[in-house]
Amino acid sequence: MPAGRDAEQEHQRQLARVENAAIDLRHYSAATTSTMGPVVAEFFTNVAPRGPAEALFPLQRNFYDSEKSLTVAQAHSFSQPPQRYEVAVLAVLEPDASPQRIGQVRNQVEQAVLQLQFSLQQCTASL
Repeated sequence: MPAGRDAEQEHQRQLARVENAAIDLRHYSAATTSTMGPVVAEFFTNVAPRGPAEALFPLQRNFYDSEKSLTVAQAHSFSQPPQRYEVAVLAVLEPDASPQRIGQVRNQVEQAVLQLQFSLQQCTASL
């Protein structure tokens, strides 16, 4: 994190970046809180696991059009000066996944990213 920027300033910068990047219902965001302060939660549908430059999600975020949801993902970003953190989970669904199955996987992705966030925050709080 740049010197002189506090956690709230960094959170506002992250939130503005995400809101500007949101393209449609395939990518949207929400602000939440955690033990380390504010969190930017991003939700993705049909984001490619790997981008054209072979960078993996979430470092590269490329979307594709599909009649059905084939991937669901969620990423949480938060700051603890002087560090920035991001945890992300992506799930690839079977091509014939039902809406119920998509909802189930979306819930599993959310639980996994929350567990990762909690674990990371516990570890970093003790440093």
